[in-house]
Amino acid sequence: MSRYAPHTAESAPEASRAGLDRAARKFGRLPNLIAVMAESPATLGGYLALHGVFEQSAFSPDERQVLLLTISTVNGCTYCVAAHTMGGKMAGLSDAVLEAIRDGNPIPDVRLAALSGFATAMVEKRGWMSDAEIAAFLDAGFTKAHVLEVVLAVSMKTLSNYINHIADTPLDAAMEAHRWARPEGGPPERPGLRPEPRPAPTVQAFGGYRMNREILFFADPMCSWCWGFSPVLDAIGEHFGDQAPVSLVVGGLRPGTTEVMSDQMKASIRHHWEEVGRTTGQPFSFAFFERDGFVYDTEPACRAAVTVRNLKPEVALAYFEALHRGFYVDNENITKPGPLAELARHVGVEPKAFADAFTSAKMIDETINDFRYARSLGITGFPALVAKDDGGLAALTLGYRPFDALKPVIESWLNGTSTRG
Repeated sequence: MSRYAPHTAESAPEASRAGLDRAARKFGRLPNLIAVMAESPATLGGYLALHGVFEQSAFSPDERQVLLLTISTVNGCTYCVAAHTMGGKMAGLSDAVLEAIRDGNPIPDVRLAALSGFATAMVEKRGWMSDAEIAAFLDAGFTKAHVLEVVLAVSMKTLSNYINHIADTPLDAAMEAHRWARPEGGPPERPGLRPEPRPAPTVQAFGGYRMNREILFFADPMCSWCWGFSPVLDAIGEHFGDQAPVSLVVGGLRPGTTEVMSDQMKASIRHHWEEVGRTTGQPFSFAFFERDGFVYDTEPACRAAVTVRNLKPEVALAYFEALHRGFYVDNENITKPGPLAELARHVGVEPKAFADAFTSAKMIDETINDFRYARSLGITGFPALVAKDDGGLAALTLGYRPFDALKPVIESWLNGTSTRG
């Protein structure tokens, strides 16, 4: 039973009636959420004002629905998930995109995936976004204004989601076909870095032994900041590999996209490559930007890294670095099986064994599991390092940091003096 009875025009406070009338004319009906909000004229007026302002944002109608649906899913709001599933259909979003957001799966559209991932991180991290996360969002073709308008969307949905939690707002009849249940039927756990079992098996990248401590390295083979981080990772392995081996988890920067790179996207990515080069000293070949028809799908390279991690775990990080160097320095097309197999051969993996495993359902599933694991921890920007021990998980860095800055953080964790994130 709803804790707040939805108001009608007759039962609502006088100061709420004009807002109810505007909402009924706008939506073609009086949504139960608005009818509940009418209990407080100030709350109703504030929400309608935010709603009107958000519709003037730089996001397209379908992007606005992706934002609102994503935020509502993260917050576990059954009413708003149903509402924005319906709204998303009206805005032209495909069933595949809507189902992916509702189920927490990778979204089959590069721009919408970047938008949803950024909104998820914004909610889960309470706005404390890393430089790498903001750079990745801008790299996907969004602007600094869009960053602020994501905050606007979070503000609006926090208001409606929380009211629905408190009021237990009943679904509108028009939304019944889009009913959604929170995972496991209960309130969502607090997202982010927390002690929990890892769904995919932990594979050590240094040696074949297991320890109670390891450093989880979340990265993507086609992430420029991850390439910039490569010397830092080498230094971590050299200094701490015998105490806490590094395990690779592929994050999925742009998995499954089919969109050909536009000139605007090329310019944005080139800008970030130049920034990474200046900051880290890592080399880049800008001949990449002379290509036509390139599709920036990072799933094949991620799956290749997972494949080598399974076939020959002791060279997992060496292969990951080879993927980086092949893409950023040698201008190899690492979205294609041929170059991926050749790079695997260079680290001692037989090409036929690689090819057979690379196309297997097991490698596809394990790659998706890596993507889901990263997202379950609220990690949407790369690189990220997470300390794992018997006490649980703690963030070492979310985004690029030089080794000199990371070294005391890792030492503090190993010595048992760090504060858990």
